[in-house]
Amino acid sequence: MNLRDSAAAYSTFLIMLTLGINNSPLAAESKSTNSTISLTIAAGCVFSGETGPNFGTIDFGQHSSLTSSYIFSVSKAGAGTILLKCTPGLSYQIALDAGQNPSESGGNQMHNASHQQYVPYELFQNSQYSVPWTLASQLSSVGNGSARAHTVFARVAPQSLTPPAGTYTDSVTVIVSF
Repeated sequence: MNLRDSAAAYSTFLIMLTLGINNSPLAAESKSTNSTISLTIAAGCVFSGETGPNFGTIDFGQHSSLTSSYIFSVSKAGAGTILLKCTPGLSYQIALDAGQNPSESGGNQMHNASHQQYVPYELFQNSQYSVPWTLASQLSSVGNGSARAHTVFARVAPQSLTPPAGTYTDSVTVIVSF
């Protein structure tokens, strides 16, 4: 082997050493360690559905008189129904406040555009209109991990006088506790 061949062999050895290449059977070694992977699922609820936390409008329709009988309305998907997804096994409560125009007694009222006229209304948890849905009378349920629809039943009681024509509205806050 001449000097040129020795230099080439030495260079090749240095390159193999630098790159960690070793043809020796003693160099075949492996090491392992564990790595922890973690996920914590917190108990909670999220509003669900296409409209997110805005549940749409419960519409009583159009009427020319409020003096003769009750007017009923039932929420449906995208129109007042509360869609909620809660952790399985989590107990939760849903309360509805008295809206933006509470009466002196704390009941709900819709107002006209000038805020001069009001129409009282009530919200209920059941189709018999016997269980009010308020801050004091909350709906209780247990989460199952899927979106659950909670229907709101609404009613306008007959009035002694029909207020002036116009559109009457209100906005109610949905409060979820768990």
